[in-house]
Amino acid sequence: MASINLLPWRQTLRRKQQKIFWGGLAASSLMTLLVLILIDSQLDQLTQHLQNQQSVLQNEIVLLDQNIEEIKQLEQKNTQLLSKIQLIQHIQASRPEQVHLFVEIAQLIPDGVYLTKFSQTAEKLIFEGKAESNASVSAFMQAIESSRCLSSPTLNVIKGQGDFSMTAKLGR
Repeated sequence: MASINLLPWRQTLRRKQQKIFWGGLAASSLMTLLVLILIDSQLDQLTQHLQNQQSVLQNEIVLLDQNIEEIKQLEQKNTQLLSKIQLIQHIQASRPEQVHLFVEIAQLIPDGVYLTKFSQTAEKLIFEGKAESNASVSAFMQAIESSRCLSSPTLNVIKGQGDFSMTAKLGR
């Protein structure tokens, strides 16, 4: 039995085992490569999906910013309209007061005094006019002082030809 040579059989077995090993290695490498390609495509799809969601969110943010700006403009318009409404209501409420003021002024002006200009800024009334004498201007100032809706007459200018300018405060 010592003369049986098993070396070619072992070499053939070794070659088969090496072919199986290298085939398994190639198959596992190929499977690993396929799995990596599959994972990469899934990650690309996930990245694309997240980018799409981000662009949708950015578009919504832009729309919301535009809506916020429109709301701010509407609030400003609302504030302006409310202030205009309050002004109109104040003017409507003060209509009779203005009529009474003009009636009062017409009654206070003595003979010999003629108004050429009359203006009002807030609570200050400005009278400009002509008078026949300084005594007429003085009488006009005394009438303003004793008035129930005017007070504090102040003579600003009186010129030699009877031109005068004075101020008074509205109210007592």
